[in-house]
Amino acid sequence: MNAPGRLAHLGGLAGIAQGYHDIRGRWHEPSGHTLRALLGAMGLDVSSDAAVEAAIAARESTAWRRPLPAVHVLRAGEAPRVPLVVPGALDGPVEWTLTGEDGVERAGHARLAELAGIDAREVDGRVLRRLALDLGGPVGSGYHRLE
Repeated sequence: MNAPGRLAHLGGLAGIAQGYHDIRGRWHEPSGHTLRALLGAMGLDVSSDAAVEAAIAARESTAWRRPLPAVHVLRAGEAPRVPLVVPGALDGPVEWTLTGEDGVERAGHARLAELAGIDAREVDGRVLRRLALDLGGPVGSGYHRLE
């Protein structure tokens, strides 16, 4: 991938939108200059292609060290699935509780062996798997907490 593509990839990992549609439906992407300014303001070193690669590696490995993402955004109508990172050999049950901002709770359980696999990676000498945890039916709008 070229350097601008890697910069856009780092932007995505840092939560910067890949672009937007204007009122006329035209797609606009941030320039490399804008991405560098935003990423720099976020404290990331983007001074060279090597620095961008190092920042990508650091962001990606950090995401693999968390069982659940700190924030996961679902769009209206999207299947309520959340990525779950587990050790490669772990195969038991998982129980979860989703609490809406209104305090209403929904609970469920699944067997790790039955969850769809998304990806796998070796991090710090351990094989980790990223699985798709299905939260059942539709999730209402608002902020929710998953445990």
